[in-house]
Amino acid sequence: MTCAAANALVQQRGEVVFDTGNGQLTRVVSNPSLCSAADGGVPRWIPSQDQSQCLAGYGCEEREGHGN
Repeated sequence: MTCAAANALVQQRGEVVFDTGNGQLTRVVSNPSLCSAADGGVPRWIPSQDQSQCLAGYGCEEREGHGN
């Protein structure tokens, strides 16, 4: 899938889980507001057919100070 197609899919569906290789799954959301209150949205880069680093959307990662 091209970078543009991956980005369009995320924008259309709001959330997509990509198989990024080696058995690794990566969740990408279209907007950081789709992350939980304890998580922050960070740019999520994935490999695509035409780019080694494609900005597909955002990933939800635990904010510092909100962990156990």
